Amino acid sequence: MKKIFWQSIIVITVILGGFYFFKMEKAIAPEVQNNSSDLISYTDPTGAISFNYNKEFSVKNGLNTSTNDWRLDSQMPGTILATLWVPRSYMPRTNFNEAKIVFGRSNDPVAISSCLNADTNAMEKSEGEVTLSGKSFKKFTEKDAAAGNFYETTSYRGILDGDCYSILYTIHSGNIGNYSPDQGVKEFDLAKIQSELEKVVQSFKFLVNSD
Repeated sequence: MKKIFWQSIIVITVILGGFYFFKMEKAIAPEVQNNSSDLISYTDPTGAISFNYNKEFSVKNGLNTSTNDWRLDSQMPGTILATLWVPRSYMPRTNFNEAKIVFGRSNDPVAISSCLNADTNAMEKSEGEVTLSGKSFKKFTEKDAAAGNFYETTSYRGILDGDCYSILYTIHSGNIGNYSPDQGVKEFDLAKIQSELEKVVQSFKFLVNSD
């Protein structure tokens, strides 16, 4: 009987000791928080702009060559300062394909004169004015669909130091109806990806000193 009693005492002591140790370990363990170390700061090679972005994304320097791709559906030339990509792997097993932000600039007179106007040929919709880096920008949105793919584009354009600057991001997704249930593909979180892209836009800094 004594043997059973002492065995019971030992078992209870071990259990209580383990519980106490776990509780103390949890109390002193540091909390993992998202902070500035999760972001990467980028400045384009020309020194015109900078922004912060999620370390899961990637950025490519712009080429110092003339292109119409500096803004959406442009008929006038400009240059791309930087392009940021959000890979499909950021939202796995969803109908999300990719997203990207293009930072562009043009000193073309026609591009500057039409910089703050909605492109009616591209079905752009004006969403009013916003302030980025202490500067006034016009916001535009556009939606497009083709062959089971959806494209949602948000553009910000402003005239800074005499040039037209464009910040636009496009979210590309597939029609969820094109996937069979056995594929296990879910609708992607549009609000989440929009929030991530807007964080990049809101971190935008214009670095050029005006003459």
